[in-house]
Amino acid sequence: MAVAGFFVYRSYFSADSVQNNTHPQPPGWSDLISCSSTVSIDGARSLDLGVDHSANVTEFPPEQSKDVKVKRTSGTWSYDETAKQYSITITGETANYLLLSQDSMEGCILVKGSFDNANLRESWFSSREDDAQDDSDEPEHEP
Repeated sequence: MAVAGFFVYRSYFSADSVQNNTHPQPPGWSDLISCSSTVSIDGARSLDLGVDHSANVTEFPPEQSKDVKVKRTSGTWSYDETAKQYSITITGETANYLLLSQDSMEGCILVKGSFDNANLRESWFSSREDDAQDDSDEPEHEP
């Protein structure tokens, strides 16, 4: 009886069972995560992407516009493994992006268009504010 109980316990709590209960990351997310919080080139908009395929755009009013409020719009993102391209759909409009990210460069860019013919006004850049916050968490070293 104890042997049967051991096999039931082992099959229920095996590593495979535990792994099947975890949620795998969606395709493209492991590369995209470093570029999941971005801003437009003029800083007037931000784009936040989530592991759940959520996409949220925040539009900030110009400083001189006191009556205009922040506008938030939600949508989704997906990844085409064959084309190595991300698609972001906001309010029914889909735009396609390539991810420009290298180990040797700080930050990343979601490039609208191709690398040869990029639309920088519609591209997204990793936020320097995030980089500054990360740096501020590090203790200061005195000489």
